Amino acid sequence: MASPSDSRMKLVVLHAENRPNGLEAIEDIADIRYATAQTLGDALVGADVLLMWDFFSDALKDAWPHADSLKWVHIAAAGVDSLLFDELIDSDVVVTNSRGIFDRPIAEFVLASILAFAKDIPTSLRLQQQRQWKHRETELIADTDVLVIGTGAIGREIARLLRAVGMNVSGVGRRAAPRIPISGRSGSVTTCPATSATPIMSSPLRR
Repeated sequence: MASPSDSRMKLVVLHAENRPNGLEAIEDIADIRYATAQTLGDALVGADVLLMWDFFSDALKDAWPHADSLKWVHIAAAGVDSLLFDELIDSDVVVTNSRGIFDRPIAEFVLASILAFAKDIPTSLRLQQQRQWKHRETELIADTDVLVIGTGAIGREIARLLRAVGMNVSGVGRRAAPRIPISGRSGSVTTCPATSATPIMSSPLRR
């Protein structure tokens, strides 16, 4: 008779230094195996699902001969290009990504970086640590020009946030799309197709 663990889904989590949090919530329905790039081959034997938490890793290609029961690979990244290889593409294994998860966090990081540059935050922090007060002039970002390279979901969310603070946004994508609507605040982004001959120019924030 098969043991209860034999009927549970077998999930392999490929990780580097850090493991994902919260997986204990599914331990009742899944046999979870944690693996690094070095141990992935052994962990994949009999496994149903692979979670690519270490989404920079290319270990799956080398470990593929051990994936005798694999049905689903999920990568914790917005894209799958770095994961794909011929044997996986030709197989029946379902591959999914984490599209949509990173849109807002990356957009906020981009806005934060622009503000940090325009307001010279590094100098403010340095003066603060030195307990100095020094009046300085910084730049406004409103009505400045910004070019977003890539007009997918992440690029559109970046554009939405940057428009919200008054920046003039243009985009470069793989295909020509004169106007791409932006959800939220009304507006759209003007884009042009990116080719090897397309000059990519952006107006820097003036100091």
